[in-house]
Amino acid sequence: MGISTEVETKLEIDERGYEAILAFGSVQRRAEQLNVYYDSDWNLASQGATFRIRISPRKAPLVTLKTPLGWLHGTRSAQEIEVEFRALSCPECGR
Repeated sequence: MGISTEVETKLEIDERGYEAILAFGSVQRRAEQLNVYYDSDWNLASQGATFRIRISPRKAPLVTLKTPLGWLHGTRSAQEIEVEFRALSCPECGR
């Protein structure tokens, strides 16, 4: 099993900024999704942790927990645990 590293940059932009980026370059990959982040008074974020549910059309929701491993030069290293969220069966409901 190999070790891989993912580096990502997240930007918060308005619609005008989004259109400017599209006009400047070309789209290599596009994903339609809604990311819902859960935290309480920024307790997770202040520790460099994230709990998210990603909702996409035609896919089961994806639950992700990222826990920090450390910081180096302002870059967070994190362990990422992802699980597809599937409805539990309910014998009483006939499902």
